[in-house]
Amino acid sequence: MNPIEHMWDKLKRRVRARQPVAQTMQELKTAIEEEWEMIPQNFIERLINSMPNRMRAVVDAHGGNTRH
Repeated sequence: MNPIEHMWDKLKRRVRARQPVAQTMQELKTAIEEEWEMIPQNFIERLINSMPNRMRAVVDAHGGNTRH
């Protein structure tokens, strides 16, 4: 349910899609920082704005599984 999980997934996919692939820890760090900065603000806003629906889904599911 935590929206940061969606951010980590988006970041992971962006870093993995980079060419050439990072070969060193420094290249990986740079790739992560660059891709983090390039995640569109509207994606972040959608995650934040989805919280009321996420909370409602948890309440409706009585704490059980939701689609989030």
